[in-house]
Amino acid sequence: EQTLPGFEELNLPQNQKRLVQTAFSYLGVPYRWGGTQPTGLDCSGYVQRCFRSIGIDLPRTAHEQIMVGSPVPPAQLQPTDRVYFAGGDGYVSHTGIYLGNGYFIHSSSSNKGVAVSRLTEGMYARMYAGARR
Repeated sequence: EQTLPGFEELNLPQNQKRLVQTAFSYLGVPYRWGGTQPTGLDCSGYVQRCFRSIGIDLPRTAHEQIMVGSPVPPAQLQPTDRVYFAGGDGYVSHTGIYLGNGYFIHSSSSNKGVAVSRLTEGMYARMYAGARR
């Protein structure tokens, strides 16, 4: 089971550990627009599938998912919070799962699949639209 260095030491509740393990189990799965299956996932299909593994049902699209849950200020981000990104028009079009230490995991068309990125990377820093718990 692959996780980020230092992640194992985090004292997460069991359901959050299971969510992170599920999220990492999809590493390398190819990106597919509209994809909801382990053979190909888009960002919101990926987040939806990971959260469903712990019994939480989320809407299908990032634009709908950001409406669910409590807003989380950037300084209070915790592992398993959902992070969201919007284009210049403000439309939320991308999502991922926060892992801690500035990292998040997501299904990314530019990375060609499920990958770990940093919130401080240029594109993600510019497009950051908020987080939900």
